[in-house]
Amino acid sequence: GLFMCKLVPYVMHVTLYVITYTLATISLYQHVAVSYPRRFYVMCSRQRTCMIIVTIWVTFLVLNVPHLVGYELEGRNGSVQCYHKDIVQDQIKAKVWCALYFTFFLCLPLTLMTFVTCHTLYRVTRSSLPADYQRILHMTSQNPAHTSKHTFISLITLILFSVCWIPFQI
Repeated sequence: GLFMCKLVPYVMHVTLYVITYTLATISLYQHVAVSYPRRFYVMCSRQRTCMIIVTIWVTFLVLNVPHLVGYELEGRNGSVQCYHKDIVQDQIKAKVWCALYFTFFLCLPLTLMTFVTCHTLYRVTRSSLPADYQRILHMTSQNPAHTSKHTFISLITLILFSVCWIPFQI
């Protein structure tokens, strides 16, 4: 009924945006780990990570409240349909709403993830790694090819993310 009509779009949008910004955060963490290996554990501590995750969840739980309160049920031709009352009634508002969501919840994090992943990949493949990182790689018997493999996996994840979520936004 009405409860599910309101809850399903709300949960769908919250999880979509939480996943998007969590992936962006993971990309940033990977970049910090490659670019600033000595400062990584200070900059990306467990407490700071938990705080970022909680902030992402709370932010999108609050920002998606319009989805929770905006959906209504309407009976037409013997069937009941769930629709967002503000978007259906005002086409200009619907276009603005879609443009804002597309910009802030897909383009912005996708651009950030693309830039950070490509820059990390460049740093790893061009051996422009800081001396500290090269020393750590030597001490742990890892090589840049191993790190490069993880960065390529991140790039593939970014591409798959784009392919899967862009149709939802369009």
